[in-house]
Amino acid sequence: YWGVISDENSRSLKLKFSFLEGSKKYEAEVYQDNADTDLRSNPGSIKISRIFVDKSTVLPVELAQSGGIAIRIRPVGKEVAGKPH
Repeated sequence: YWGVISDENSRSLKLKFSFLEGSKKYEAEVYQDNADTDLRSNPGSIKISRIFVDKSTVLPVELAQSGGIAIRIRPVGKEVAGKPH
């Protein structure tokens, strides 16, 4: 898991996955602020997506005011609760 939170200021980041192992591929389940997320008028708007990443991946991220992003990272093909992913 990987998470980033923001204070009352919105910000742009580039998340580098360089900490991942070698040439392995991973599935990243991403929970992040939606384009319409707003601290006062729409604080609960989130976008959920799945992407494939490896150690060369750089993910551009826009954090809303008091927003954030959470990423669940799993090796491709790993079984979870008996079901392959």
